[in-house]
Amino acid sequence: NQEIELKTQEISAYGASAKQLYGPGFAITGNSSEFIDPIFSSGVTFATHSGLLAAKLAVKTLNGEQVNWEEDFKNHILLGVETFRTYVDSWYDGTLQDIFFYTSETAETNATNAKMKRQICSVLAGYVWDETNPFVKKHKKAVSSLARVVKLY
Repeated sequence: NQEIELKTQEISAYGASAKQLYGPGFAITGNSSEFIDPIFSSGVTFATHSGLLAAKLAVKTLNGEQVNWEEDFKNHILLGVETFRTYVDSWYDGTLQDIFFYTSETAETNATNAKMKRQICSVLAGYVWDETNPFVKKHKKAVSSLARVVKLY
C-alpha cells in the first residue's frame, strides 16, 4: 500500500457558461449550456427544460417555420438561469438562511412568512420561469427586500 498525499485546493466558483447557446444546426442544452452550482438541482431543471424547448424549436425549424432562437431559446433559458443564480448567491452569502430561519411573535406575520417561504421553495424546486411567483418575477429585489426586513427584527 502506498500512501497518497493530496494537496488541499480552493475552488472559488462552480459556475460555467457556454459562450454560444445555439447556432446553425445546433442548440446546447442542460449543464453544457449553463452550470451554476453543485448543491442545488438546477442542472436537472435546466437539462430537462432546455432540452424539451430546443427539441420543440428544432421541429419548428425543420418544418420551415420561423424561429427566433435568440428570444425563444437563449433569452428564455437565461431568464431562468439568472433567477436561479439569485437564490444560489443568496444561499452562499447567508441571506437565504436568514429568510428561512426567521420567525415572528405574531401569527399573522408567521403565516405571511410561511407563504413567502413556499414561494421561494417553488423557485428552488425548479419553477424559475413561473412569473406569477413574485420571487421569480422580481427575484433580486424580492430576496434582498425580504432579507432586509427579517434582519430588522
